[in-house]
Amino acid sequence: MKVYISFDFEGIGGVAFWKETEQDARWNNIATKQLKAFIDGIFSKNPDAQIVVSDSHGYGESIIWENLENVKIVRGWPRVFYMVEGLDETFTDLVLFGYHSSIGGEGMMDHTYSSSSIYSIKMNGEYLDEARINAYFASELNVPLSFIYGDRQAIENSPSYPEIDHCISKDAISRFCGLMRPEKQLLDELYLKGQNLGKNKKIVKPQVKKDGKIYPLFVEMEFNDTVRAKLASILPEVKLVTPRKAIFECENVGIFYRLLNAITIICAAAKTVH
Repeated sequence: MKVYISFDFEGIGGVAFWKETEQDARWNNIATKQLKAFIDGIFSKNPDAQIVVSDSHGYGESIIWENLENVKIVRGWPRVFYMVEGLDETFTDLVLFGYHSSIGGEGMMDHTYSSSSIYSIKMNGEYLDEARINAYFASELNVPLSFIYGDRQAIENSPSYPEIDHCISKDAISRFCGLMRPEKQLLDELYLKGQNLGKNKKIVKPQVKKDGKIYPLFVEMEFNDTVRAKLASILPEVKLVTPRKAIFECENVGIFYRLLNAITIICAAAKTVH
């Protein structure tokens, strides 16, 4: 068993505000504790498992490195494939841990990849969240999605088919309010989910287009404002169709991921324009 765990913060149990996910020592400890419970469950049944964790929130500085034993961790920035940096065809399982819903998905801290720049992303007519983006990338490497952990709205709106195992961390009431589960109950369930990892998994592929094909991928991206849309159009692949909306095509999800990363970085320049 070789497991790739992509860690995000907003879907972790207990967390309600972005400020709690931004270099907050207490919440970093809480998040790492939940991740450790899951990993301990994996090792209890598969002591020889190889595990790589990608610290994929912000600049990759949330997980407490010294609290996870026998685990390799990708942390820091920049990266070409950000939330799935280092994922390749040798992995047997993809885990999406602490995930949230896309913008408008009614989940806590809902957004799509970059809350400051991107409003929504559609691929082949389907609205994407970060879970779908990463699961689709893994599908091109023939790596199945084995487990997803996040709030109820993220689970219900992501590729968590009945045959894929999952765990619900909390129920969203509003964007920054939720009904939280007791910590011990959550930790116990995460441990059990880790023990059973790999029993329910599936390759999750992009949606086919109207013509019955998947490739080339047709992407529609709506930005938060016209400045960010204009900045994104610096890339030759990106064509503006309205002042806030762009389209482009990609041969595969890997190329899409690189363009998405580049767009996000370019759009960060808008913070200096005022």
